[in-house]
Amino acid sequence: MSETNCIAILMAVYNGEKYLADQIDSILRQTHSEWVLYIHDDGSKDRTLAIVNDYVAKYPEKIHVLSYPSQGGACRNFLSLLERVNADYYMFSDQDDVWKDDKVEREWIRLQGAEHTNPNKPVIVFSDLIVTDSALKEVHPSLWTIAGIYPDFVTTFNEMAANTLVTGCTMLFNSKVKAILPATAQYITMHDAWLACCTMKNGGILCPLYEPTVLYRQHAANTLGAQNVASMSVLERMRRLPVSYRINKELYLMLNELSYGSIFKYLWFKYQYHKKIKNSKP
Repeated sequence: MSETNCIAILMAVYNGEKYLADQIDSILRQTHSEWVLYIHDDGSKDRTLAIVNDYVAKYPEKIHVLSYPSQGGACRNFLSLLERVNADYYMFSDQDDVWKDDKVEREWIRLQGAEHTNPNKPVIVFSDLIVTDSALKEVHPSLWTIAGIYPDFVTTFNEMAANTLVTGCTMLFNSKVKAILPATAQYITMHDAWLACCTMKNGGILCPLYEPTVLYRQHAANTLGAQNVASMSVLERMRRLPVSYRINKELYLMLNELSYGSIFKYLWFKYQYHKKIKNSKP
């Protein structure tokens, strides 16, 4: 499926009936209207697909559902959409957040400026997020603050060991990012981190937008949630060690799909990242 001179918004859904309408409505409210929404359902058992089909019937030129087999998880679901939709520009959308009305417009302006400065390069624009509870009440004004994300300290592929930075639902990227993705890879556990790593490996540009564009809804069914690392006690950090080990193992294996190097190199750049954070604080 092809869509030129337009942003293809790719939404992977699964059992999302509770919040799905809120997210689609927020996309329909966008001040920048040059987009088409493509949705793939990964085998939902609730009313998700019925809700999607209702929107397709109301907005047939703006919303399309793609029918093909279940992909078995969010990461593969998003990447399968990217494989099937051809466009000049892409965004990812989760099923349970809410976009600010000018999200697409602000990211589009940022991306156009970055492309002008960096012609013919893969470019990803990404932003901060407002963390909310399930009712969209603000929990924290900045995911970057509570998760320890500092875009200024990750400017090379080597430094991606420290933090992959990019949250998929905030991304806007050009088709050159899609073009540099390897045809095959064994260890891809996060679609957004994979695109960010491939972009940096191939001399591309990550462009942070230091303002939140998404209300990042936290609820019991989140695939990945916002963890307030900054406020964790020593005991809480110790309890989280198995999770931290798993996340770091997955990231290292994914980086090594791109010939990153030894585990010692990985740990060194992670150490340097945290050292920069510590030295930057008053």
